[in-house]
Amino acid sequence: ADRFIKVWLGIYVGFFILNTLGQATGLFSVFSAWTLSCAQISDFKIWTIFSYWPVSLDLLEVLFNGLLFWFIGGELYALWGQKRFCHFLAVCILGGGCGYLVLDFIFGPLPPLYGPHSVATALILIYAFMYPDRELFLLFFPVKGRYFCMILLGMEGYRFLMAPSKLNYLGHLLGTSLGILWWWMSFRRGSRGSRSGGTRGKNKRLSLVKTGDTAQYWQ
Repeated sequence: ADRFIKVWLGIYVGFFILNTLGQATGLFSVFSAWTLSCAQISDFKIWTIFSYWPVSLDLLEVLFNGLLFWFIGGELYALWGQKRFCHFLAVCILGGGCGYLVLDFIFGPLPPLYGPHSVATALILIYAFMYPDRELFLLFFPVKGRYFCMILLGMEGYRFLMAPSKLNYLGHLLGTSLGILWWWMSFRRGSRGSRSGGTRGKNKRLSLVKTGDTAQYWQ
């Protein structure tokens, strides 16, 4: 994977380790300083509208999202490039944060927002749309991309059902929706956000090329 993905994962895992150490020692709390809420914004902690994404409290959640970022995120990063991928991340994270703040202002106070769920769910859905028939390995069993992503979405749905505050998760879902909309609009413009990941060009057209049993999209 590219260095950017490694740094992204390093920040995510590092925040989890710091938060775990802080809770164990009682010396500091990453959760209270970096999660998002209207109260945080009122205290002029403006950075929390973006900094909430790497905060996680559950080890299995960190492992799940880490693998997702490494495999699916790494492949889409290679297709889109760093600039486009950063745009996608910003849309998901800031969109989810702003959506949550609106809900917190209207229905709050709500529990603080944290975690990269908007990014994770958007990556799953975009990947399923781009590569529905690609075979991936779930443990030791080959699974087509669409079914693999359905399983991942099922896990995300379970986490939604088990979430203490459903309104919090609606903020994440708004970020997911905006991320998919960003990708779709990029695809419509023929940019690297499209299925092909090709370069943006005025006279380029999308075509489908069949290579063996694998369908590939080229710009």
